[in-house]
Amino acid sequence: MGYLTSELYNTEALIMVEQHQIDEVILEHNYDRPDCKTQDCGVEIGMLLGIKNIIVGSFHQIADTCSIKAQMVNVKDREAEKTIERIHVGNIEGVLPKIQVTAWELANLEPSAAMLAAAGIFPDGEEDISNKNRWIIWIKKAVNYIANRWQGFLSLFTKE
Repeated sequence: MGYLTSELYNTEALIMVEQHQIDEVILEHNYDRPDCKTQDCGVEIGMLLGIKNIIVGSFHQIADTCSIKAQMVNVKDREAEKTIERIHVGNIEGVLPKIQVTAWELANLEPSAAMLAAAGIFPDGEEDISNKNRWIIWIKKAVNYIANRWQGFLSLFTKE
């Protein structure tokens, strides 16, 4: 999530509140939930800070699949103004371009064609080809994963 924060700052479209500033306000108001992880808690802290929007989200990794979800939430209305979800299959370094595009979209900026291409996001006409390739890559990875596990299992019964 640190990379997302950095990319949001790099867009120069948002005024970012630093963590130490948030911590100071939490201490001043004797807020009793410093380990805030939910949208409601984030909205409460946003109200304490007097800010217009907060970004909440999650990042999950299972094997070689990463799931990113981010929401720009209006503090006053407590409603999500923008929600972005991305899935990445592959090595962890490959998720960075998708995080960069997510930051630009949260800042209401149009990512460049180069950013979109690096993230594997293509215009409407090209997306079908990309999705077909993703399925093929995913199936190959699943077969390789199973083959590697099977090989490891069989090695338990062989003598060297």
